[in-house]
Amino acid sequence: KSYDKLNRTFITLNEPVLKIYFPQFGLYNDEQTKENIIGGDGIVIILPDEKCIVIDSFDPEASYDMVCFLEKLGIRKIDYLIASHYHADHVGSMPGLIKYFDIGKFYSNGADFSTKACFLLIDALYEKNLEINVLKQGDILNLLTDDDCKIEVLWPKEFTKKELDEIYWR
Repeated sequence: KSYDKLNRTFITLNEPVLKIYFPQFGLYNDEQTKENIIGGDGIVIILPDEKCIVIDSFDPEASYDMVCFLEKLGIRKIDYLIASHYHADHVGSMPGLIKYFDIGKFYSNGADFSTKACFLLIDALYEKNLEINVLKQGDILNLLTDDDCKIEVLWPKEFTKKELDEIYWR
């Protein structure tokens, strides 16, 4: 620990550090109601070796904002693009990201949703010849070559065809 002149504590880390960003995009289409037209979730993680992970990507309306956000971080390649599930508010911007950036690997939970957002995502993956890698409970992604940084998948378990059908119809 060290202290500055205002007696604030600073901790110096000698180990590699993850940089985690939770971007927020707010476009309002009505001044009176302040209705937010960009929804959903997205997380950007920069690994110590500067590899980039994007988990989810907001609504389709956020495509331009996500590209700009990643560009400002100096990102040229998304090494790991991960979709938690195929709802538009989680994968809506992914087709734009796939078209704009080089993508290392794409991961999802394997559940299929017959939505426009899902079809657009799958089309973009197909155009770039990207494989859909399915993650399930117990899988571990080794993110760095020295095994110092891993993601362990806690959910979903491996789905049966019947369970996938039930998820789709909820």
